[in-house]
Amino acid sequence: LAVAQAEALRAAGGVAANSYVREALADLARRADLPLLLPSPALCTDNGIMVAHAGWQLASLGLGHGLALEAIPRGRSIPDDFTMFRSG
Repeated sequence: LAVAQAEALRAAGGVAANSYVREALADLARRADLPLLLPSPALCTDNGIMVAHAGWQLASLGLGHGLALEAIPRGRSIPDDFTMFRSG
């Protein structure tokens, strides 16, 4: 059984902007004698703006959920039951 050898340690996205995570990754890379590849913190964004934009698009169509919407746990289908916002 062949085991692949890592060439570098890489991280990206919102978590890579976290200074504690960056320090821990730098320490791990040092101990493993691997180069650490991290984008600058300004480029470490998450998808929050995309989620907000999708919500805005649905709301602009009058679609949404009430505040009683439960979180969708893993293993369950995401419901396709958006309802029209009700005024008043």
